[in-house]
Parts: sequence; structure tokens; C-alpha cells
Amino acid sequence: MRYSNHKDYNDLVANAVQSGKWQFFSKKGHKHACIKNLANGHRLAIPVSPSDTRGLLNLKAQIRRLERIL
Repeated sequence: MRYSNHKDYNDLVANAVQSGKWQFFSKKGHKHACIKNLANGHRLAIPVSPSDTRGLLNLKAQIRRLERIL
């Protein structure tokens, strides 16, 4: 499945979803797709075509941070 147009974002989200800790939700009327942490219910927006140079590092940090919260 294609989560983002950017290769690195796509790989990061695919690994998170395959780990079983996250569930992917498509856009369906929203601006961004999102992933939901199954342990605590927090959602995280996934940019489809990212333009921020630090965006990938920020997304990795957000995923790590939300996995720690219970």
C-alpha cells in the first residue's frame, strides 16, 4: 500500500503499520491520511507530499513519543 508520495515517509509508515502498533486511516474527506496508535488511541497525520526538510525526523520523533504514552 502507498501511504505517501515520498519514499522515506512511505517506508516509515509501512514499518509502523506492519509492527502492529499502528493502524492506517485513509483521507476520506480530510486533508491528510493518519495513523492511529492502537495502545492509546492517539492519531498522527501523515503528509502525502511533504516539503519540510526536517519533516521526516519530526515524524519519527512523534511516533516514538506516542508509543511511550499509555
